[in-house]
Amino acid sequence: MGEALRIPQENPIEPLCDPCSIGIGRMLDEDPPDRRWLVDEFLPLGIVGVLAATGGTGKSFLTLQASTSIAAGIPFMGMPVVEPGGVLMLCAEDDRDELHRRFKAVIEHMRADNDLDEDHIDLLRERLFIEPRVGLDNRVTREQEREIVPTMLIDRIASLVGQLPPINLIVLDPISRFRGGDENDNAAATRFIEQIERLRNMTGATILLPHHVAKNSFRASDGLNQDAMRGASALADAGRWAAGMATLRADEAGKFNVEPEEAHKFVWMESLKHSYGERWPGQWLKRSHGGVLAPTDLERKRDSDKRQKAESDYREIVARVCGLIREEGPLSLHSLENDYSGTSGLLGAGHKKVRGVIHRAVKDGDLRTQPKPKGRGDLICLPSL
Repeated sequence: MGEALRIPQENPIEPLCDPCSIGIGRMLDEDPPDRRWLVDEFLPLGIVGVLAATGGTGKSFLTLQASTSIAAGIPFMGMPVVEPGGVLMLCAEDDRDELHRRFKAVIEHMRADNDLDEDHIDLLRERLFIEPRVGLDNRVTREQEREIVPTMLIDRIASLVGQLPPINLIVLDPISRFRGGDENDNAAATRFIEQIERLRNMTGATILLPHHVAKNSFRASDGLNQDAMRGASALADAGRWAAGMATLRADEAGKFNVEPEEAHKFVWMESLKHSYGERWPGQWLKRSHGGVLAPTDLERKRDSDKRQKAESDYREIVARVCGLIREEGPLSLHSLENDYSGTSGLLGAGHKKVRGVIHRAVKDGDLRTQPKPKGRGDLICLPSL
């Protein structure tokens, strides 16, 4: 064996960590703690996350809506808030008057949807804190003699959090106003993320970083891609959670049966990176009064056409089955499949399709079953009046 490393006792080197803390005995002997969520199965508690979108998409509005939901303990975009708590928003692009207008629009929207009552309003007074930082030096890191070094801002934020009720979410909006150095420099991005992680460790809160991406980086109709996030790749790689937003463009509108002049009202949002379980599949949002975003249904034209064709086929087959039953009385599924199916049969559809239609029709009440008088099995009958 090689000679053990000798450290001069007169100038000892501090160990990297406590040797007693790095054994895996506890992992073997105990169950791990459950993962904690701010928004159920969407946004975890105690992580660094990035919300990426082009300018004007509505990411600041969405962040304000999420902050309001988490502080009040009400669902966000239909998803339950699991651990409601305090929220601190540091907004470096919008002044107090603009934030006031947006917050009022959010409150009016939530009240109109009966999401907010006076108890929720009281919680917002106690838990939601918004600080406009327009025109101030908000850098968490800065360049000094070709090195990226931390400023005191993280410590100041942590000191502020220590004077507030328990904070579960901190928003730094946008990233570009809080980081120093070249945005395309991976080393600068890494030093910035390290400071954000330090804030996470000091507070236990989720740190959410709204981030601008280059125009045309995301297309709502094509799905979103983490690689399109602007700046150094280290920024996208370091965050453990990322979501993106994209406004529907006029040249994409026809794919969704939307008029081109109405396209700007629709925004697609989906997970770009989710290291804590299944990726959230995404949701269409629609701008309403004042710019508030609300979940909506938007279907691709080809999917809509396919669905309409399937519905039309279903209605036609059920109508033909009902006609047969009126003429011949209740029939077995076996008879309907084998005697009347096929493209040349009276039902005009294959066995598998007929079987699926019959099962759905019984479930939906368009047909019903009754036991055979003799033998096993059921007969397909007309629905009860």
